[in-house]
Amino acid sequence: MRFNISKIGKVRSAEIELNDLTIICGKNNTAKTYITYTLYGFIDFIENLKFETSDFFKDDLTIFDNDEEVETTISISQLKDFVKNNLVQQFSRTIPNLFSNKNKSFNNSSLSLLDDFDIKRIDFNRLAFLGGFAIEITKRKEDDYLSISKTILQNESLRNKDELNSELLYFAINNEIKIIIREVILDKIPSAFISSVERSGISLFQKEITLSRSRVYDELFYKNNNAHPLLNRMNRNKFNSYPLPIRDNLKFVQSLFFRDRKLSSFIQENNYILDEFSDLIGGEYLIDNENEEIKFIPRDGNLELSMMESSSSIRSLCDLGIYLKFFAEEGDLIIIDEPELNLHPENQRKLARLFAKLINSGLKILITTHSDYIIKELSILCILNSRKNILPSVNEISNVKYELSNLLDLRRVNVFLSKVQNEYVNLYPCKINDMEGIILPTFDDTIQDINNIMDEIAFS
Repeated sequence: MRFNISKIGKVRSAEIELNDLTIICGKNNTAKTYITYTLYGFIDFIENLKFETSDFFKDDLTIFDNDEEVETTISISQLKDFVKNNLVQQFSRTIPNLFSNKNKSFNNSSLSLLDDFDIKRIDFNRLAFLGGFAIEITKRKEDDYLSISKTILQNESLRNKDELNSELLYFAINNEIKIIIREVILDKIPSAFISSVERSGISLFQKEITLSRSRVYDELFYKNNNAHPLLNRMNRNKFNSYPLPIRDNLKFVQSLFFRDRKLSSFIQENNYILDEFSDLIGGEYLIDNENEEIKFIPRDGNLELSMMESSSSIRSLCDLGIYLKFFAEEGDLIIIDEPELNLHPENQRKLARLFAKLINSGLKILITTHSDYIIKELSILCILNSRKNILPSVNEISNVKYELSNLLDLRRVNVFLSKVQNEYVNLYPCKINDMEGIILPTFDDTIQDINNIMDEIAFS
């Protein structure tokens, strides 16, 4: 999917295309996090059906405001117009709330979709029962419209007790249209999980967050106190003062102790990933329901360490490990802000190889990074995939034994350099080839400068 993002922070207008692996690099304060947060916000907007269709299609649906059997059509061009204009405008108006920004700096921010949608060749059928009627929405491959019909149910067993009124009818039809837009028209937009750069602090203080919430529940529901003074003391707006990705990270951690868990469908199909992740962190995570906290169990001992007792690298990888183990599904997009956070260079390289395996197993990855180690390791994987004949000789000299499952097709990788030019940020696509891998001047220039200085010192 291709997007244009404009007037967000220093970004005037930037185009980005998501691939199986998408990387954004750049100096500090070049809007990398703004861009990823905006993309995550849009995916969340679509995934959770936060958009409205009722006003746009109102004129087409007025004929349903009676008790007769009726049928109408909505053209494909209308659907495209809604998605490419009305829907993205609705999202753009939510961008200030996405960043929890209360001034006017995001009021003119916007996101637009650059892809066209080949809906013509799609066919689908959706059926819902309301009162004594069947509501059916269909499209055949040869049609350039979708048909919406309301017919009387002849089968008494299919009738339900809902009293059909125009408000309920409009809601049901519009909800079906929203689902069609999400699952059929925008089916290339994946479900997303984001790991914000604040993840270490969230994993560290998750128990305190949960305990604070429990105290609020106790006061509200067991002490029969008036809620207003309590809510005022809590300053209930503080939670909403965080950007959406951080709020969702908080909710993710809080939800871990109040649900039954089984291995994710992704891990059930790719169980070896658990071993790869365990090798990366040197142990495994344990969700302690009784004490409502996450613990770390080192592989070389019988200890159970709290997040407070664990290393910063364990905290920074915690939400990713738990997401993969219990929540990931094939096709999901994992967004990670600075995955190298707190990791030794050796583990940064391991993480890059894990990313390749996740991608080869069906997940998508979007990262922002300052790590030359991650970029260089991904470059190696792309080069070796294109030049498998040199794999044996590389393995002879390397501490890492590269496997075919590690390797990465460079056609599945998009890399962008976030750069300030004339006071504004733009995204510049970076070249990738089978000789040099990912070509990123922002790292290479700095490394070359250091090498030149060291050479001068050594030979002077």
